[in-house]
Order: sequence, then structure tokens, then C-alpha cells
Amino acid sequence: MNDPIRISLILPVFLALLGLLPMGAEAATLEVPGQFPTIQSAVNAASDGDTVIVQPGTYYEAVSTVGKTITLAGVDKGSCILQYSAANYELPPLQMSSGTLKNMTVRAVGSRRRAGYGAYCLHADNDFMEGRVLMVEDCDFINEGYEAVGVGLHPRSTVHFVRCMIESLGQYSALFAHDYESERADIQGQNLVLEGCTLVSNSLTNPSFILQSQGITVPVAQATFVNNTLVNRAGGELFLMRTFIVYPAFLQEGQVVVLPRTDWTLNPISSGNNVAPMNAVQVPPLNTSGLNDGIAGIGGRAAQ
Repeated sequence: MNDPIRISLILPVFLALLGLLPMGAEAATLEVPGQFPTIQSAVNAASDGDTVIVQPGTYYEAVSTVGKTITLAGVDKGSCILQYSAANYELPPLQMSSGTLKNMTVRAVGSRRRAGYGAYCLHADNDFMEGRVLMVEDCDFINEGYEAVGVGLHPRSTVHFVRCMIESLGQYSALFAHDYESERADIQGQNLVLEGCTLVSNSLTNPSFILQSQGITVPVAQATFVNNTLVNRAGGELFLMRTFIVYPAFLQEGQVVVLPRTDWTLNPISSGNNVAPMNAVQVPPLNTSGLNDGIAGIGGRAAQ
């Protein structure tokens, strides 16, 4: 006697082998502007695993891929440009939490609004990041009015930049990154990787790269830096590690205090950077000799 349960389990596999029934949906490729007039419209139509291909052109729009793990790829970095205003922190040119971004130039133009923060070119800081990876390859980020890239890590997340140029043209840092701010117990596994990147600022008051700890009392984030170059055309600092207290609740949010160390660890493979504190064997201790404009940290100049 045939077992109907056994047949129901075997039949779909048999049909798939015959090519009559797909085993799973294949990833799709969506083209801008051939199939979709804007990058955001293609992102809206994409599903996890899909690729959005961007043809040459300047696309003036604010794009968000948050909630999806997709690939966003230009065919040529120099001519595939995503551009939007630097005025509004809540509306940057690109928000992305996971997936892959490659071969794109992302620009934030104009000045930040007078009250509040400006917009990063790329803002990677969203709960959807948890347990996911964001890979950024061969991209240029240029901001006229604010920091070029902002990264807020989340538990079990990795943000990895490869061969990127990150520049702020104004009086701001090129890259600002911080660990996850929470009193949760399960916030380990936060990773920031910079590989073969160039970070450029034009400021006497802000360094090219700020690596910030939110004051968590245990090491939760690891930084890996390999063969990166930091430049400050104004002759200011290149690298700063600082502690910014968000928790515990009895401290006023935003209060900066001197702690024995920041809660980042440096991957032992970190090497080849032109700033000494970014190279292993270990991260130097915080400079606690004084506070400068409310900031406690390590100021990094070029490696000797």
C-alpha cells in the first residue's frame, strides 16, 4: 500500500529534478534606468539576494535598502553617481544595513541644516544590521557639508569597506564609527573592517577618523585595519578614539567622561596603516591627561 505522506514528500523533489518545479526562487537582476527609472524603485521591487545594476548617470534621490539584503552595484564608479542633500540627518543619500554596495560614487551636497546633525553620504546604523554583513567595495563617498560615512555597529554584525575613498570637504571627519549602545547582555560580535581605504578630511578641529565607544563596560567591538591611508589636508589630527557615555541611565546622555580605555579591541592582523594607533600589536591606552572640548581620546598623527 502506498503511503500518501511519503509520496507527498518525494513528489516535489522528483518534479524538480525533471525541471517541472523550481526548488527555490532564483535571484533576479534589476536594471536602472532600463527597467526602473530610479534606484529606489528598483530597491522596492527587489527581494533578498537580488542585484540592482545602476547604469551611468547622476541619480538625485535618497535611497534606503534597510530591511533587505541585496547587492547595489554601479557598472562604473566614476559615472554612476548617487547624489542628495547633506542637510538632513534623517534623509541621507544612502541608508544600507546589509548586503553589498560596489562601484558607486555617493555624494552629499550643500550644507547641513543649522540645527541638528547633517546627512552622511552612507549611514549604516539600523536594528536590521543585527546578525548581518554589509560589504562596501570600490566606492567613493564625498560630503560637502558633513561627515562622509557614519557607522553604528549592532550585535553580531560586520561592516567591511574595501578600496573605498571617504572624504569630507567641510570641517568634519571623513568617517565616524561607534559600537552598539545598549545595556543588553548579548551585544558581542561587532566588527568594523577597513581594507585599502583612503580617508580624507579638511579640518583643523576634527580628525579624519573618529572611532567611538558608547561607554559599554566590556569589550564588544573589534576593529580590523589593513593598508589604509588617512589624510588631513588642513594639517589637523588623523585619528581619534573617544568615549561617549550613553549608559548607565544616571548619567546625562551625551556626557563624556574619562574611562580607563575604550571598549574596542584591535585585530592582531591590523597593519600597514599610516597612523600608528591603527596598527597592532595593541591599541594604546586612552590619553587621560586632559579633556579637549569635552572629548577624551587618543589623537593619532602619521606613523613614524
